Amino acid sequence: MATKKYYTIPHPRCNDIHIKIPKKNESITIIDNSQDLTVQTLYPGQLSINTQRLLKKTQHRAYYRAMNLLSAVSNQSERNFLLQLLISLGSCLQNNYDANIVKIWVDNVSIQEHIKSNSLINAVEKNRVVTISHLIELKLGVTSQLLIDEEEVNY
Repeated sequence: MATKKYYTIPHPRCNDIHIKIPKKNESITIIDNSQDLTVQTLYPGQLSINTQRLLKKTQHRAYYRAMNLLSAVSNQSERNFLLQLLISLGSCLQNNYDANIVKIWVDNVSIQEHIKSNSLINAVEKNRVVTISHLIELKLGVTSQLLIDEEEVNY
């Protein structure tokens, strides 16, 4: 039976990514020099409560795990919108930042109600329906850890 020459530790900001560290280096410091991409988008309708819960569950999850969670959204238009958003952000990170898809994660998710109203129009037309949409802010991170041996760093 072969013994492993490394051990794994969890990523400091993502629950699904683990970092491999060689066993021979016992005194290693991990520097997190992750790159972030923050995007705000406006969903043209009102998100259902279940979709909001699933979207919040993607926080601190790997990209592929977030895709699986959002694939379970029952409303087809919400699911297509969120999957299209996540796929386009992933391809943007791959093309512009040369990121590996395995090293991308959803760092933060923020959902806010956005009420489009005009007080002048509402005063004139009292029967006008107020449209509510949701502002979604996604922050994706790309990990690229540097493993530095503390014994070599002594200046």
